Amino acid sequence: MPRGLLLVNRNARSGATGADAALDLLRAGGLDLIEPDAGEDYSHAIRARRDACDLVVVGGGDGSLNAAAQGLIDTRLPLGVLPLGTGNDLARTLGLPLDPLKAAQVILDGRIRDIDVGEVNGRPFFNVASLGLSVEVAQRLDPEIKRRFGRFGYIFVSLKTLATVDPFVVAINDGTRVARAR
Repeated sequence: MPRGLLLVNRNARSGATGADAALDLLRAGGLDLIEPDAGEDYSHAIRARRDACDLVVVGGGDGSLNAAAQGLIDTRLPLGVLPLGTGNDLARTLGLPLDPLKAAQVILDGRIRDIDVGEVNGRPFFNVASLGLSVEVAQRLDPEIKRRFGRFGYIFVSLKTLATVDPFVVAINDGTRVARAR
């Protein structure tokens, strides 16, 4: 029986309600789920259990996935995604079903593919790294707005943030040249 390390963010938009049926399906499909202690750092949990599991299942949004990124890089364990967040940008980019039950079936089907991981200032990320306005929006977007308005909360907070944010200059060094932008 394959063993999966289960990391579920119950505070994600659908984490409290959307995970249980998907987890039942994974168990019924023959996946033995190992759950770490509540509140344990995702990457630490992955590294600590690398020999006890065959894959890592992360239930949550993009923040939860990014919290697991370094542990996944270090162990090279396969990742199963249960999209339970607000935006689920990585799941959308990968073409995964946004319905947690259908995503659980993808995990059970064992479909695996390589994906790129980026790194900025020593922090790995999947799909998108942001600076400027989008960082301000992410910092101002509280869980209540996300729960109440879903993805539309991003638009609401973006409009409020535009009124107060100051422009800045960025320098991007790719190792061979430096590009500056305003």
